[in-house]
Amino acid sequence: MPAKQQLMTCTTERPDIRSRIEGWTFEDGNLVVQDKEIGFTGSPRFHCYHTVLHAIGDGWRLMAPPSKFSATEYEWWLER
Repeated sequence: MPAKQQLMTCTTERPDIRSRIEGWTFEDGNLVVQDKEIGFTGSPRFHCYHTVLHAIGDGWRLMAPPSKFSATEYEWWLER
């Protein structure tokens, strides 16, 4: 069975690829079971990266440039 898409969003204080990641979310298409409600799963542990550049170095791809999320945060969307 082919691997499904994984998504990660990260927030940083600046739109700089080397900015420290302040917050993140992770979704894994491999954990979705068809015909079942999506909820919390016993997914494998997932660690966050120090910077967006660290994530890219581990195989994540940017989906778009960062967008301004709030007055002091930028949001990054990545996939693999």
